[in-house]
Parts: sequence; structure tokens; C-alpha cells
Amino acid sequence: MKQGNKLLEYVLVFIQFSGILLIGITTNWVTLPFWAILVAAMGFGLGGYAVLMMKLGNFHVLPHPVKNSKMVMRGPYRYIRHPMYTSVLLTMLALLAGDYSTGRLVIWLLLTADLIVKLEYEEKLLQLRFSEYQAYRQNTKRLIPFIY
Repeated sequence: MKQGNKLLEYVLVFIQFSGILLIGITTNWVTLPFWAILVAAMGFGLGGYAVLMMKLGNFHVLPHPVKNSKMVMRGPYRYIRHPMYTSVLLTMLALLAGDYSTGRLVIWLLLTADLIVKLEYEEKLLQLRFSEYQAYRQNTKRLIPFIY
């Protein structure tokens, strides 16, 4: 487990990006309500903020920690352990709600399930890598501040 399961990691990332792409290309951007654009922009902004706090060389899309990475506990990471996943889910939820269809809901639910599996897998690897991760887990939530 210390090295991780590369095939699983690639499958999880493939499902993640497939869900994002499918929701993105099936969104009717012309008729999308302003509130949906605003919420999607907030989600996108959260992702950008998380990347800035983590620094560009400290992460990649696969769930295993980058060699020589450091644990980040500032910015949105003070409250949630996976703000980039929150960003993806919030952005895609806004696009779904602004241009709803049952098929797109199924895609969003599959994306959500995929990201939950991915974050659980990632947390196991982070616990092996960082001795302080267990204490960090006790003081933060996974995706939604103060809730989950």
C-alpha cells in the first residue's frame, strides 16, 4: 500500500475527468442562469486558492503524494482536507443545477462517488507519508467545512 495501486489511481482519475468533461460539454452555456455561473465561479475560485496554497510542485492529479511534498494546512486546508475535490463538486453541481437533466445528475453522482473513493484512498497514503496527518484529520472535515 505504501507505493499505491497505479491502475486504481489512473482509473479514478479517468472517471473524474470523464465526469467533468461530460458535464462541461453537455452544459448549455448560453442559457445558464447567472446564479449558476456565479456558484461555478466560486467553486473554480476555491480550486485556484487551494492550488496557490499547495504550490504548483506539491501536487498532481494522481492521489499519491508527490515525492518531497510537504503537508499543507493553510488557506482552505485549515477547514477541509480536500478543497480541490470540493471545488470540482461545487462547480459541477452548479452547472448541473443550472441546466438540469437526469442523465447529468447520474454523471454528477458517479463523479461524487469516484471522488469519495479517491479521497479515502488518498487519505490512507497521506497517513502513511505524514505522521501529523492523523491529528490533522481530527481537526478538519473532508469536503464541507464543519459538516463532512
